[in-house]
Amino acid sequence: MAAVFETAGDRRPDKASDLAELAADLLAGARGDLDWETVETFKQLKRIGGEDAAAKPGSLDRVWLDAFFDRLAAREGDGTFYRLADGRGATLPVETKKAPPLILALDVRERAGGGQARQAGVTLYLAYTPEFIQKEFPGETRWEKSSEFDSRKERVSHEERLMFRGLAIDRKEAVVLKSDKKASAELWAEKFASGELLHPGLDDKAKQYLVRIALARRLYPDMGFPEMSIDDWRLVYGEACAGKNSLKDIERVELIPHLAAYLGPALSAFLDRALPAAKKLPSGKSGRFTYHETNPAEINARLGDFVGMKGTLALCEGRLPVIFDILAPNYRTVQKTKDLSSFWANTYPTVKKELQRRYPRHPWP
Repeated sequence: MAAVFETAGDRRPDKASDLAELAADLLAGARGDLDWETVETFKQLKRIGGEDAAAKPGSLDRVWLDAFFDRLAAREGDGTFYRLADGRGATLPVETKKAPPLILALDVRERAGGGQARQAGVTLYLAYTPEFIQKEFPGETRWEKSSEFDSRKERVSHEERLMFRGLAIDRKEAVVLKSDKKASAELWAEKFASGELLHPGLDDKAKQYLVRIALARRLYPDMGFPEMSIDDWRLVYGEACAGKNSLKDIERVELIPHLAAYLGPALSAFLDRALPAAKKLPSGKSGRFTYHETNPAEINARLGDFVGMKGTLALCEGRLPVIFDILAPNYRTVQKTKDLSSFWANTYPTVKKELQRRYPRHPWP
């Protein structure tokens, strides 16, 4: 084994060899993947070592592990990718069914690619099992519970990990407890609050609600509306994600009720009064407000819904002017104005002729 290890420098980077198998070939006199240098080194070491000595089962595995324990790597997932204790990853170029759960990565080399595309491959290894590590190091192995975000499955996975010197050498699914559900919510909340993931409930309605909060904070600075910083979002998302483990569960959650709950009943009610989402118009239908943090708000509805309404409109006790976004029957803007009285007197006659030509069956006042 030492002879093979010492002469492993010229091995192909796209092929992995088991050190124990190569050593067995060397002992049997089979050349296989062995070169002349390996054979000569073996002869020299044999002369130095003298007569062969019987070894206890597993003793050689322990010797190599003691010498290179920092190269122990655990298989991740069902493929041939391995993770070392220092965080490095490497691929073992063998058939998936032949990939052992643990290996000593005795020779790791970078393969094709540049920058982040570069990959590391293991060319020489020894295979191990978690059971062997537990047997040999009973005081250094322990099972620990872990909750971790799995981006590939879009869910939080809860598992128990058998830890050995900072490396998870075995994993099994854990029974989900109440504390695990809290951990799931916190993991999701951090992903959403940091901006790493976009919450599915952050739709146009939710974004408008956030603009209304920002406007209320600016126009009423003494009322205590939140800044909606990352710390605020952690709390909002923490509640919104409570009890949810997968993105599929979270997609069903609307954010506005949780934002309103975060404001509290008093601020939430004030927001609906000062900066409402809609306003009832003379037609009996409602016009929807669109808010902007720096520009006037807009209320949009079809022209007929504004009939009977005159003058200007402002919200927040006159602090926020409103622009009327007047729509045609196809809900496309025909005119925007700050003053409906001026629109009816000066612009509407021209607009009416155009609309009558395009929509002859539609009644125009």
